[in-house]
Amino acid sequence: MLKYEYGAMRSDEVVRVRKILPQSLHFAVDSARDWIGDHGADTFRVVRCDNKVVGGLQIIPVGQWFGGKSVSMGGIACVGIAPESRGKGAAGFMLRGALREMYDRGFAISTLYPATQALYRSVGYQRAGYYMGYECQVHSILKVNRTCEMIEMDADEWKEVKPLYDKYAQMQNGMLDRNDWAWNRILNPSDKQFGYFILKNDMRVGYMIYNFGDRYDLANIRDMAALDPATYARIMTFFADDRSMIHHFQWRGAPADPIVQLLPEQTAKPNDYMVWMIRIVNIEKALRERGYPLSLSCSLDLEITDDILSENSGRYRLEVVNGSVSVTKGGTGELKLRIDAFASLYASFLTATELHRIGWLEGDRSALDRASLLFGGPMPWMPDHF
Repeated sequence: MLKYEYGAMRSDEVVRVRKILPQSLHFAVDSARDWIGDHGADTFRVVRCDNKVVGGLQIIPVGQWFGGKSVSMGGIACVGIAPESRGKGAAGFMLRGALREMYDRGFAISTLYPATQALYRSVGYQRAGYYMGYECQVHSILKVNRTCEMIEMDADEWKEVKPLYDKYAQMQNGMLDRNDWAWNRILNPSDKQFGYFILKNDMRVGYMIYNFGDRYDLANIRDMAALDPATYARIMTFFADDRSMIHHFQWRGAPADPIVQLLPEQTAKPNDYMVWMIRIVNIEKALRERGYPLSLSCSLDLEITDDILSENSGRYRLEVVNGSVSVTKGGTGELKLRIDAFASLYASFLTATELHRIGWLEGDRSALDRASLLFGGPMPWMPDHF
């Protein structure tokens, strides 16, 4: 029987990991090198067999917004197993080790983009949000709106978008509470990338960062935030004004994206789609760190089963009074579900009623209704990929 060991990547193992990642994830060797360099070798973990590295992954400490609060999150990336070692249990062993480490380090949740869902579901991850791209013909924007003003960012102003992004992210579920690494991927002005603040009555109500190629190439919104409804219309007008040179533009958006809704016809087409997954690492911390509706006061008794992190298994009473939350052990266990199903409920990806319909949750009508209200909100999504 094979014996595996999980641990931090040692300096003498970097070359080996750089060989495994490109074969596993099918990106260039230089990309693997940059990924390690961008985040730091200390974020990488490996699985060893007979003291030889057979796989690796990365744990990125970051936050994620749910219910208007930032929840501590371990982002899992660069999961790869050497081709000759696949199908022998190394990946599952490594993920269980990472979950134990994240629990011990105090993370509330963990999020990842799956290459395969079956593997991650086997250790308690579940579908929880969207990564979506849209494309639209500029000529389909029939109305212009210049209520807001657009001002190009100076070179020293790019970082001033962060407070605007935070306000924008808090209004939604699933957005990253970005760390320096996430911002460094976006804030890189060049001769092909430009940034604009959007102002209304001299107040900044949003921003847009976009890049473009040659004439008639697709224009790409790298990042944006909108704190006022007129901001979206101004962004659309920006591209409509350049319709002689830009025929299409694309952006990352929500499932019920405002730009899609504002277009007069169904001319926006999805051009990219992926579902990311969440794992509840520490259920008590996850319940306490999340936000809840400010006008809601009720309690809910949960009974959770977790086969990997046994500390999570048991009964919990969640009490919410006008947004304030308390979590205690005990209660009646009126809502029974596994830790993976709870991830979809927690993220507002599936309601309690929807989970009950597919057999992932047990509870009466009263418990289902309260759970759907407590964990309700906008459909989760994020524009960042890792």
